[in-house]
Amino acid sequence: MKKINFLVLLSFVALFSSCDDKAEMNYVYQNNLAGTWKVTEQGSMNSQGGLDYEVYHNDACGTDVDNIVFNEDLTFSQNDFSSATGTCQETSATGTYVQDNHSLTLTQVDQYGTVHTTLITITKLDKTHLEFNYNQAGQLIFYKLEK
Repeated sequence: MKKINFLVLLSFVALFSSCDDKAEMNYVYQNNLAGTWKVTEQGSMNSQGGLDYEVYHNDACGTDVDNIVFNEDLTFSQNDFSSATGTCQETSATGTYVQDNHSLTLTQVDQYGTVHTTLITITKLDKTHLEFNYNQAGQLIFYKLEK
């Protein structure tokens, strides 16, 4: 009986004192968010509580379409193209972002030094598709984007 207890104890010691493979591995975080995302669809809740998407229309100039560029250094730029005055104009806003699982926080500082924070919920993210929603003035706004 002592021999069996000793073997059981030895097994537990061997199990818990074995090399920790995780300590020796270098994990590389894949930032699927990094890249240029072009807006393709915009959605909103309908009166029955369903979600309706429609093709995103903007005043694109040539091949330029509204987009968001997420950089590896956790900065972003939001680019809006319009031709309302007859000439192509680009309006850009820049800031920083933090992604924590399905939560994305965008932080921007305007020309007056006021900090603006947008809290976004990511509902889909892979190498080529991004879907998210956020609350704007009490209304949920949904977007689909592609790289």
